[in-house]
Amino acid sequence: MRAQLERLVELSQLPRVSIRVVPFEAGALPSENNKFIILSFAAPELTDVVFVEALTGDLYLETQHDLDLYHAAFKRLGAMAASPAASRSIVEAMINSYR
Repeated sequence: MRAQLERLVELSQLPRVSIRVVPFEAGALPSENNKFIILSFAAPELTDVVFVEALTGDLYLETQHDLDLYHAAFKRLGAMAASPAASRSIVEAMINSYR
């Protein structure tokens, strides 16, 4: 675990990487949130796809309605998350707990 956290701190220093942590103090996550990834592609003709990881199977969502819901959820999570610098501090504090 410690090595993984150290790697996150290292990656957070890269110019195109932003690691954001939702701290415990932010409260409960919005109820519709689950583990999801919004896949965006460089080719403009390809639309976004939401990948939802579930216990018994995975989903790939492509309708505009689903995309809108997950983009809104991602925006809410971003509002709850600590800044990149504060997030890095949170991860560094976690590293210290594994010494």
